[in-house]
Amino acid sequence: MKISFSESQKLFAYFSGLIAALSLFIYYVSAQQSEGALILCITFVVIAAGIWFGPIYALAVTLIVLFVLGTLMMFFQTGQTSLFPAEEGLRMLVVWGIALLLFSFISGRIHDITAELRRSITRLQSEIKSYVAVDRVTGFDNKQRMRLELSEEIKRAERYGNSFVFLLLHMHYFKEFKSLYG
Repeated sequence: MKISFSESQKLFAYFSGLIAALSLFIYYVSAQQSEGALILCITFVVIAAGIWFGPIYALAVTLIVLFVLGTLMMFFQTGQTSLFPAEEGLRMLVVWGIALLLFSFISGRIHDITAELRRSITRLQSEIKSYVAVDRVTGFDNKQRMRLELSEEIKRAERYGNSFVFLLLHMHYFKEFKSLYG
């Protein structure tokens, strides 16, 4: 249980770091006019890709975005007219690229930690089902164990050529019977 608790603490720390870094990035980008909304939308797409699909997909989206934007910047800078100052655009692209890499890493780690916690929960649930072999109330085997023992007995009867009879009783008002007679 200690492992799950420390993993949940890591998850909380990564979420807190993501929110803090995102708020700083939003504050930085809010100074931009029309590009700020597009930058934030693409940043949220990268974060969502990292959380839902993992770090590889987030980094792939980051690589594609940075390649396309860098190519467009170079294309527009080689022309006669300049739409925006080259230094400001390059500085913004570098800051945004670093931020996208950071967001890709953090969101990918969030995905990995939640996947590990999900696997741990599934493993623990299967262990609990295998450990709880006897019903506390009736004293009989649970459903899975009863099926396993029943199939073994049927195979044993078939192997030795014996007949096999299985009788299953369903008792109505079992709780009342148990409370009255113990």
